Amino acid sequence: MKAPETILLVDDDLLVLRALRRDLEGTGYNILISQSVASAMQALETEQIDVVISDYNMPGPNGLDLLAHISRDYPRIVRMMLTGHAGLEMALAAINAGHVYHMLTKPWEKSEIIAAVDRCFHLIRGQVAREEEQKPAVPLKRRAQVGELEMQHPGISQVIRLGGAIYIEDSNTMDIDGIDLESLLLQHQ
Repeated sequence: MKAPETILLVDDDLLVLRALRRDLEGTGYNILISQSVASAMQALETEQIDVVISDYNMPGPNGLDLLAHISRDYPRIVRMMLTGHAGLEMALAAINAGHVYHMLTKPWEKSEIIAAVDRCFHLIRGQVAREEEQKPAVPLKRRAQVGELEMQHPGISQVIRLGGAIYIEDSNTMDIDGIDLESLLLQHQ
């Protein structure tokens, strides 16, 4: 079962966090909140997070510091910045240092934040789909060969592929055609 898509909201103002959570309820996303960069960093270590929406202006390390850390250490997490002070200099820093995907200003419109979050998850799903497409597919012929081996040798406990050859280990023997599989495996490691 796939884990729910998770958003981490980070702001030192609990009222802002509650308003964001209220606006995002009903979207089907799992919502986590943190009131500091330190607690957000803890959540990053323990939770599977897909999107982070962080305020810029917080005591201690600010939201840009957090987003830059996420960009460096968790590059697959999509980052958004929320601020009441959206100047050009800060926007450039957010894009260049935090690799922010989207910036939102306070106050925000509910429809705007939902649309921005939906775009983030659309981006994530597209990336996952591209990665899946790039995975090498097991050729049908190879799968058929392995299936045939499993039918011919119902006690198979392992199918080993070495140098293009397929060796089978069944529960009754550790060698095939006089070849000790353990020695063979050690030679090819």
